[in-house]
Amino acid sequence: MKKLLIAAILLGFAAAAKAGINFDQGVDVKAAIGQAGDFPVEMPFIPGYSGPQGKVDIMVSIRSENGEWIPIAAQYENKVPVYTVSPGVEAWTTYSCTHPNPPPNSYWSVRSEYKNYPWYGGHYHSAPPPPNIATPAGDDLPNPIYSKTTPVNTDFVFRWKTPAYATRITQEAVFSYSCASTHVMHIDVRVSESTNPRQWMTMPKGVGYDLHGSTQAHPKNHFGTVRMINTLVKLGGDWKKACPAAGNLSYNDISLPWGGLFDINYNWQPPHEEHKHGINIDVGKRQVVKSNREKLIRMMCDAGFAVRSEGDLETEKRGHYHLTLQPPGQTGWGRTAPFDMDPLGVNCCPANVGDPIPDSKCVDLYDGGEYIPEDPVPPSDCL
Repeated sequence: MKKLLIAAILLGFAAAAKAGINFDQGVDVKAAIGQAGDFPVEMPFIPGYSGPQGKVDIMVSIRSENGEWIPIAAQYENKVPVYTVSPGVEAWTTYSCTHPNPPPNSYWSVRSEYKNYPWYGGHYHSAPPPPNIATPAGDDLPNPIYSKTTPVNTDFVFRWKTPAYATRITQEAVFSYSCASTHVMHIDVRVSESTNPRQWMTMPKGVGYDLHGSTQAHPKNHFGTVRMINTLVKLGGDWKKACPAAGNLSYNDISLPWGGLFDINYNWQPPHEEHKHGINIDVGKRQVVKSNREKLIRMMCDAGFAVRSEGDLETEKRGHYHLTLQPPGQTGWGRTAPFDMDPLGVNCCPANVGDPIPDSKCVDLYDGGEYIPEDPVPPSDCL
């Protein structure tokens, strides 16, 4: 019986080689993804298999901008490995069953299933549900994924793409035959800035500003880099000193707790093109009287923000300033801010401190693409 079993295994490997699967180079990714029984070398589980017990190795890698594959070091949470990766990058999961001196009849297989927990990233909404994890080509990643029955010391690899939104993905891998065991790992999809508590924080209450935009779907919407938060706190205080009789600034939507896509329509899609890395915020325009807006624009530019006025689209119902924090040591003078929601918006920081505001739309109020008259305009109450 044992000889028959070995012969069957060898025939299976021969069929795989004939099909173009090179075990020395690892399992072909496209051929490896599918359901059990789809492959010419797939073998039924054989009760009583008594091959040597191998060692399980798991590795998660990401593709860098220059095409290199970079292994991710695991941290541990309650003895469970946690791999942290950025949103929207190509990832590579490698499962291995290794043995220093395996006999000829040593083989293994794995069944890997994932679960998605977006509320870790600040998303408390599920209608529609989050998109399935995808392959790099954009197809749904099968769930679960089954490997072929594979010789010991041969890797099983599958590639996938991390979602644009922040989330925790838990993968459970059930190994059979020579590495019979179960292994669980977490993959945290979050922007790199959010992984360091000394560089990432939530906006506190303060002087000269109010926090807006929190919803049941996104209750924590004011996370940002420490430099961003400190700059906004100072801007609020400076505004109150410069315009003590004016109302507070309205701060709306910096980033979610782990950054990534901020889907304000709760559908896992833009329109927010930014608000991902904790360096963008929307400042309400309607809350600032027209005669004070030029003063505010100049203060925001001087504080280090590129400033863009948005509200010219029919779909954009709230006229606001979209701010992008510039690198350390830079002001916003002469800087342009990428569009966030409104490609018709205009940049508002003059090239130089004393230059005029570059466009009347920076001071005028637009909501839903419509000009909003504000006559009579009261005089500025700033000092």
